[in-house]
Amino acid sequence: MNTLNRAVALAAIISLSSAAFAEQEVQTEQAPVEKISFLMSSLEADGLAILPEADVTGCEEEAYGCGQPSCNYCCCLPRLYGQAEVMFLHRDNRAVNRQVVIDTGQPPGSNTLVLTRDFDFDFEPGVRVLLGYQINECHALEFSYLGGFNWGSRIHVVGSDNLAIPGDLGLASNDFWNADEMRLDYSSNLNSFELNCVKTCCCCCCCVPQGGCADDACGPAGCDSGCGSRCVRPWCIRSLSVFCGFRYLALDEIFNINSTDLDEGTSNYNIRTENDLFGWQIGATVRRCRGRVGWDLTGKAGIYGNSASQSQYVTDFPPPFLLRSHRTTRGGNVAFVGELGLSAWYQLTQCWAVRGGYNLFWIEGVALAPDQLDFTNTPTSGTGLYAGNGVFLHGASVGVEARF
Repeated sequence: MNTLNRAVALAAIISLSSAAFAEQEVQTEQAPVEKISFLMSSLEADGLAILPEADVTGCEEEAYGCGQPSCNYCCCLPRLYGQAEVMFLHRDNRAVNRQVVIDTGQPPGSNTLVLTRDFDFDFEPGVRVLLGYQINECHALEFSYLGGFNWGSRIHVVGSDNLAIPGDLGLASNDFWNADEMRLDYSSNLNSFELNCVKTCCCCCCCVPQGGCADDACGPAGCDSGCGSRCVRPWCIRSLSVFCGFRYLALDEIFNINSTDLDEGTSNYNIRTENDLFGWQIGATVRRCRGRVGWDLTGKAGIYGNSASQSQYVTDFPPPFLLRSHRTTRGGNVAFVGELGLSAWYQLTQCWAVRGGYNLFWIEGVALAPDQLDFTNTPTSGTGLYAGNGVFLHGASVGVEARF
């Protein structure tokens, strides 16, 4: 009976409120904000609050002066929003395939022990953080960071006075020819910063009493009839957003060959590359929801200038002898970065949601450390720079989203 009484009371409140609104509209037009506030107060008095009250102050029929009708007080977008995700990305190894370690006891053609593409990377954790500020209903500024990824791969080769690096460099060395043990390490790290201007089109923000979006409540008329309860505004959107902005991406790598000859000592062939990509990108995001569940698809691409460099040195026995002194080469070239991500989210409260998805990244026109290997032994050896390669990354993401 208690439930029946509450339902009857609620129906009476809604009927009386509707009649009161109709009577007031004959005499004088009442602001939408006052209507919704009156009905929300009635619901609170009866103990039927569903979610925390949405702030509808300043919501006009043409929200934020966008110049087009929107869902009135239901379509007031949050001023601040953000995402924080943990990502697990795998990167491929597209280095130019060449010999790195050979067996001096085998004839050429069958003496290969290690190639540059023998290095495999595991999924590595990193983070992605996005912060946005809604300037008006149609425009926003977004800053995002992607990084913290540190991939690493190691190959350990054990022999007996038969390990070497190829070419004249190996023949001219002590520790890199007829060695007993070699440890090869390949590491790579990635960081990216973005600042984008976002334009949102076809925004529709509609509510239902249980929270979330109503399929048949898009447009001002639908929202006028569907927002008589607590409005879960930040998530009730069906939108297409396009954006453009500036992006900086850094891809740095280290490749090191550590060779040990038990009769003499241990030496290193060390290579470092740095890629600093600066440029402009464009992209788009499609966002849809049904109830508290939604999804979004984001794609972006840009052309960048790459300020690339490589530095290397080779030590040998007896230390601190340098078989190849420290040398650095810098250069510039055009690079490309593309990104695609599909995510799903579930709204927990008016402000918070959990999200997860899968992401693809394509970076082209960068200098990879193994590509700078030079096994010749001349005064200009190790001074070249090859920055025409790329990497492909993919992996899952999971995190939270907030809108205030």
